[in-house]
Amino acid sequence: MITVADVVADQTLNLQVVTGGDHLDREVTSAHVSELTSPGDWLRGGELLMTVGLLLPMNPADCQTYLAECARAGVSAIALGLGHGLPYQDCPEPLRIAAQRCEVPLLTVPDETPFIAITKWVFDVIARQEHHELQAAMEINKKLTAVATRSAPLPALLSAWSATSDTPCVVCDGAGQLIAATPGTPASVVERAVEAVGMARTAGTEWSMRGEFEVHTVGARVPSAYIVLGAAMDTRTRLPPPCRLRSPHSISNGVIWPAVPNTSAAHRFSHKCCGQGSGLSAPGTSPKESAWPASNTRWPLSTREMRIAPSR
Repeated sequence: MITVADVVADQTLNLQVVTGGDHLDREVTSAHVSELTSPGDWLRGGELLMTVGLLLPMNPADCQTYLAECARAGVSAIALGLGHGLPYQDCPEPLRIAAQRCEVPLLTVPDETPFIAITKWVFDVIARQEHHELQAAMEINKKLTAVATRSAPLPALLSAWSATSDTPCVVCDGAGQLIAATPGTPASVVERAVEAVGMARTAGTEWSMRGEFEVHTVGARVPSAYIVLGAAMDTRTRLPPPCRLRSPHSISNGVIWPAVPNTSAAHRFSHKCCGQGSGLSAPGTSPKESAWPASNTRWPLSTREMRIAPSR
């Protein structure tokens, strides 16, 4: 993620903050140039909107209307181009006042910085971040695959997951009974996750958001298990986009591996969950300290078709 502050901090762009310094933490999702006086219909939120103010009347009423519409559309900031051959060499006072009232960061772009340089900078940084996140996701996948292809039990895989993500993962059987959870998950979180499974079972949904959790049902007709993930996941551990899965092997891959499918590894994960019992400990405790009894619950994934609904 990049913010308005990140763009302003780059010395090659030399942008200046006119007003809105308290809101520079807003995310910038794109950079866009528009001279429309009513751009709201063309905005999707998060834009660094650049203009030279060619068509905008610089009077209090029109500036207020313009900035209010931009604020409703969710722009991250307005950047006014200044310089020779342009309408303004300094930021007009009506525009500054309107931006301040609407709490929209207002920046100025110096003569030597073309708008295309800002656009290129924003999208280059976004592309580098996405590339880094993809590499991180592939590294996570490799680590989890290495665990899944060994003969380690389900708790080992959950431990590997917790080492790569802060997102809690709770596994329940088809009856909604707890099987395992990532190490260190607070007992209160596990309890709420199990309650979320209960709500999902009552509703009969294959995927659902239940408060702070995503609940994924394993099994198309008869649920054989439930996998619960904390909904506040970062980009590296986010579930993949909407997809239809044709194999019980893929469901584990879709839930546990954030990127780069690996069917054999997923098959191992399914085998661990389905065909082997494990003595499990309460999150944050050793097996000897656990207040939960060891479980020999089997988790048969017999269905040939299952679905993960959109996660957003």
